[in-house]
Amino acid sequence: MPNPLTPNLPSPLVPPDIYAPEGVSGIDPTSGVSFGLGVANYTPIGTIGTNTVKASAGVFYAVSVTGTGTAWVGTVLDGTATLATGTLSAVGQLLTGSPAGVGILCKTSILFITTGTAGSGTILWD
Repeated sequence: MPNPLTPNLPSPLVPPDIYAPEGVSGIDPTSGVSFGLGVANYTPIGTIGTNTVKASAGVFYAVSVTGTGTAWVGTVLDGTATLATGTLSAVGQLLTGSPAGVGILCKTSILFITTGTAGSGTILWD
């Protein structure tokens, strides 16, 4: 599969199989990390508690903070496995589970749990 950003170089990705979550355009054969086309779904977040972002397998990219709360802490989970956690304290802050927002394949579901006084943000996922 040619890389559209560098068409003269071979792509390190392999095409996904028929069981890949929607939005996955390639899978790194050495790590199993999946990659999207650069377009993600988003869900606004502005409440405290457990938010089910996607109730089935998917890809988590990042949480983007658009407004701060007080001691607002967010945790992203794949079912019961923690992918990322942190204090959401600055507008423009990104909470990711991997470098540069590379997608993480979630095998069961994508949950976002918040505590403190809610701010606002969006969670990016496929």
